[in-house]
Amino acid sequence: MAAKLIILRHGEKPKGKGSALQLSRIGKQRALALAAIFLGKGATRSLFDKNGPDAFFAITSHTVETASPSAESWRLPVIAFCTTAGAAAKNAALDVRTAQAAEKVRHALKRGKTVVMVWEHKRIAGATKPQTTLRELLNLGRLTAVPDKWPDDDFDTMWIFACDKNGRPAKFQPVPQHFHPKPKRKKRKPKGRPKKRQP
Repeated sequence: MAAKLIILRHGEKPKGKGSALQLSRIGKQRALALAAIFLGKGATRSLFDKNGPDAFFAITSHTVETASPSAESWRLPVIAFCTTAGAAAKNAALDVRTAQAAEKVRHALKRGKTVVMVWEHKRIAGATKPQTTLRELLNLGRLTAVPDKWPDDDFDTMWIFACDKNGRPAKFQPVPQHFHPKPKRKKRKPKGRPKKRQP
């Protein structure tokens, strides 16, 4: 059975400091849409064969939150490579955890498994230290079409890799989610003048 690797970025987060640990309303909508359309059991445009995925990997609380609706539909856990490092050491710790995850993924792909990674975009591609990205750690750049950077404003793309019998990426396809979030409903103001109260 051919191995497959799917990499995508987490959903949108709220703007402002102190909100990076959770998804925004739109990010939560995206997570549900991913499960319904691409990654969940019974998805309308499933990216899997009848056997489904073998594992979901994530690295932060909001990547776990993005992956959870899809993983839960398959009754799979989200394997989290989170860290408890403080702010000063957080980036170095996430680099280490990304390398550990890449090693696990390499072994899974060699065994013909299908793995979904929901990750931080700068650790997918485009970090200041490229050797800390999935692109380098999993040798995805051997395919010339694979971008060397993940744009800061791109929450919509999924990278899909078909692998050879040795688990090495052999074919690359970027797939857009075409997710258009539902606008926030505004409360309607009552029409006309308010009625005057009788004294």
